[in-house]
Amino acid sequence: MQNATQEIEITKLINEKKFQAASVISERLPSSHPLRLAAKGLESLHIKCDYDAACASLRRANKQHPRNVFIVVSLAEALTQSGKVSKATELIQSTLKILPNNPDLEVQLAFSLAREGAYAKATTILTTSVNSDRASHVGALAFLHFHHDEFDRAKELYQLLTLKNPTDAEAFFNLGASHLRLKDHIKAEIALKESQRLGCKRPELLSHLGIALEEQNKPEEASKYLIQAIDLAGPGRAVDATYHLSLIYLRTGKLKQGFDLYDARFFRSGKRAHNPPKDVPWWDGQAYSGKLILWSEQGIGDHVLYTRSFEQLGDCFEGSIDCFADPRLLHILSANYPGINFLSEQDPDWSRYDFHLPTGSIPRVLLARDQKPGWLAPKTIGSDGWFSRFAKSGEQSRPLKIGISWFSSNTELPGKNIEPHELAEILNSLNRPTQLVNLQYDQQKADLQVISELTNQDIERRDADNKLDIENLYETIKGLDLVISVSNTNVHLAGLANVPTIMLASLYSGRLWYWEQLDNHGNSRWYPSVKVVAQKTEGDWSSTVHKIKEIINDQ
Repeated sequence: MQNATQEIEITKLINEKKFQAASVISERLPSSHPLRLAAKGLESLHIKCDYDAACASLRRANKQHPRNVFIVVSLAEALTQSGKVSKATELIQSTLKILPNNPDLEVQLAFSLAREGAYAKATTILTTSVNSDRASHVGALAFLHFHHDEFDRAKELYQLLTLKNPTDAEAFFNLGASHLRLKDHIKAEIALKESQRLGCKRPELLSHLGIALEEQNKPEEASKYLIQAIDLAGPGRAVDATYHLSLIYLRTGKLKQGFDLYDARFFRSGKRAHNPPKDVPWWDGQAYSGKLILWSEQGIGDHVLYTRSFEQLGDCFEGSIDCFADPRLLHILSANYPGINFLSEQDPDWSRYDFHLPTGSIPRVLLARDQKPGWLAPKTIGSDGWFSRFAKSGEQSRPLKIGISWFSSNTELPGKNIEPHELAEILNSLNRPTQLVNLQYDQQKADLQVISELTNQDIERRDADNKLDIENLYETIKGLDLVISVSNTNVHLAGLANVPTIMLASLYSGRLWYWEQLDNHGNSRWYPSVKVVAQKTEGDWSSTVHKIKEIINDQ
């Protein structure tokens, strides 16, 4: 009788996913009792993450109860976590022969096959089963589509689940996550708030909701949700929320708070091009001597951007400084920062160094030392004078040599781009002779032809390799009177070269945080030679024409 009471209590705790408590009580049962074996196995699987121990306990329980679906599914998960995915698949397939069409086993088999890379087989099991209309199968299929980056298909299935069950908080959460990946931020917000209303309290929901609001340019509301996500998840866990909160702080001028959180970029979900070395200490700004290795951020633009803090870094660290950089930039950066040794090693020997630091973290360290952000120009510069050298006598009759660029290769931020015919409209608004020079990388002949025909001008450097031969591109930029470009590598190179530049910026979508840091005349505080001209209405580049005419023609 006592065993029966304990079995009921253990089963209840397992159903509530209180595996540690279930394991403690199960010790009152004989060591070979299947419920004790199951409880111990679940504790090892979900609490201790000792997957070999979980496999051992759950395998013994499975031998006693081969028809117990819960034990089979748990053992399959333990096998998967221990790297034995094919064993998990074999287990489920053999059990399905005993229990054909069992919905829980079919779902587990689909997940196991997907982990083995058999995505087509996994989805076929779910769509051809007699259980295909069950919520479990629709949800599993949506999950597989989502994690196979088929967000449209996932969205449709999660939408179906919300229609079938309007109180399904999890379905609304997943629907919101799908909308977020599709960059439909308003619909993401609606679905996520409905999930929250229905009782979902996951930190991921708060994080997703904060990101959806951030992308709608609602920083104050977004911050509240992101902070809640971080508090609920616990220290160091809500890295996506932390990263996006850092961007909001940076965007709104709270530099110290922003850079304090900005290192989360290396630990958030998804693949990172660069990750911190594990065995070398981060430089904390306290040491003055030794060997410091800097490693550059992903993307040529960010490579260049963070070099703006190099001079101030040199004032705080007297030891030797090496910096890994893109090989295409080595000569350019070496010429601009002779105090730093730039390297292009692909597989560096980190053991040679006492400290490391990603270049984008230099501002965090400097600000922590109570240093002012000396790499930024002041907010108030005085008289504009940005384009004054073109107002000198005798130069008004000379054609302006203008470098042009109209798109960014960053597919995550399509709002940055301008169509060739829209760029041509801007160029035609300038009331003075011009000479156009192509700076665009991966340029299409059709785009160049459109600009050439609409401006009635030939364009220099049509066939230049502006992607690989960046040194030649940089030298070309240095010889220009003006650059007109959307936010891409060319703006950073022009800013480094101190060449007058008009950067065409979206109102918000696709506009990176550092282009929000402007002086009183709309010039970038990172690159004073770059004037940011933003849309007045999201997506409407024609709204920039009047401002650009004013800048160029009134000199």
